[in-house]
Amino acid sequence: MNRHGKKLSVMVFLFAALCIIMLASCTASEKGVQAAKKATEATVTTQVGAVESYTGVVNPTLEANYHQTPEEAQRYGAQMEEILTQGSDADRVLQSGI
Repeated sequence: MNRHGKKLSVMVFLFAALCIIMLASCTASEKGVQAAKKATEATVTTQVGAVESYTGVVNPTLEANYHQTPEEAQRYGAQMEEILTQGSDADRVLQSGI
């Protein structure tokens, strides 16, 4: 290969490398794509005020599920059965394990 051919091939190689670098810099980065998505996402708006149609919670109920070890069931079983059948008075003091 003569000198002219070597210079031409070097020039073509440098031109191709420069084009690759320029094209690589033009692609979108992942961070930029994520930032653009966050900027265009729908926002949540909060409105405060009274609504006449709101009636609140009607007859709220609470369902309790007690989980005990066999030892706890033997120790507190009678008290738990009494509470379940007769209800809990306001005067009662809560005890550990119930």
